Amino acid sequence: MKFVRPIAITDSVLTSSTVAETEYTEWAAGTAYTVGTTVRRTVTGVHRCYTCLVANTGSAPESSTTGTSPKWQDIGPTNRWGMFDSQVGTATTVATSLTVVLDPGNIDSLGLLQLLGDSVHVSMTSGATTVYDQTFSLVYGAAIMDWFAYFFDPINKKTDLVATDLPPYASGVLTITISTASGNVSCGMCVVGQAFNLGNTQYGASIGIVDYSRKDIDTYGNPTITKRKFVKKLDAKVMVDSTIMDAAVIALSAWRSTPVLWIGADNLFTSLIIFGFYRDFSVEITYPTMTLCSLSVEGII
Repeated sequence: MKFVRPIAITDSVLTSSTVAETEYTEWAAGTAYTVGTTVRRTVTGVHRCYTCLVANTGSAPESSTTGTSPKWQDIGPTNRWGMFDSQVGTATTVATSLTVVLDPGNIDSLGLLQLLGDSVHVSMTSGATTVYDQTFSLVYGAAIMDWFAYFFDPINKKTDLVATDLPPYASGVLTITISTASGNVSCGMCVVGQAFNLGNTQYGASIGIVDYSRKDIDTYGNPTITKRKFVKKLDAKVMVDSTIMDAAVIALSAWRSTPVLWIGADNLFTSLIIFGFYRDFSVEITYPTMTLCSLSVEGII
């Protein structure tokens, strides 16, 4: 079990992206906006889209979304920045291929969540030297159990991917490319940072979801289903080396109110990859050299 402490992806960290910010019209200070008009803001540190709630001129959207009579409603990040906010459900989506280049500083781990595509290529350079180069297939071949499934079942693909073996170069430049033979590629969240290795996840870990969809039944028994988002949840026991028990407790306590990327078993069981908070944890000093930690994690939308 590892958790990755994410760094903020800012304008200085995201040095390049093949996704242009072209949705809607850029907000302009001298334009009179009417109710229902949607604009984008691509200034440093913003990169979000807003819908006009009150007719106005000159009210910058990012500073006019609160108060008793907000003038603008924040409807989410631009497509370019959808994969870099703190929500898994806001994705960056383009056709065929997506490439981003990051200058994150000293990191050793990468997580990509809610992926759509055929493969992911990850490389890191330090100066003119390539220090990491790996291609990951997203095709989940383990689901093919027989020849009928091979020919007729739909192709299953992984939606989450982690790389926790990146070399920690302070000057490392990370390039990520998501590709597909046809159709769109998408990424709900990109997390980079340094991992803390708690220990070995024990068999018996359980994974599930919390579904926010609404199911209603009318007077005559007819169902109405409103499909909404869901989050994953994880309950696991982790065997921790007793020599790092205090450090583990301190690290967990320090990140108690900040969402992090939880990795239960690297890419072996990608269902155990969750971006979110731990709800609670407890430590049982089980053996002289090993300690058992019980951990409950719930994802965020």
